[in-house]
Amino acid sequence: MSELTDLELCKRIAEIERVDVTESDGGLWVYVKVGATCVKTLVSIYSPLTNKALLFDLMLKHKVEPEYYEPDDMVSSMVIYAKDYSLLARSEFKEECDAPRAILECIVRANQ
Repeated sequence: MSELTDLELCKRIAEIERVDVTESDGGLWVYVKVGATCVKTLVSIYSPLTNKALLFDLMLKHKVEPEYYEPDDMVSSMVIYAKDYSLLARSEFKEECDAPRAILECIVRANQ
């Protein structure tokens, strides 16, 4: 899954969440309609990789859980389980800074 660029990963999450985004200036932008004229106004960049509040909301909504291994393994993962506790998705990471990507990759894998 790490073959997806950051932009592609955020785009895929937007699709899963049914968020209408437009690619512009190297990022994904969210637009809203204003009034009856359907004028679109720029409101924000959609980036669950850098927006911690959005990432946390997604983690809760999709029930992503951290799963830690022994320190010797030096690998942790994010997992999503089905209601019957069978594994739906797992995404491993080694560095703490890679945890946001692992969360989003896990959500994408569970929604394929």
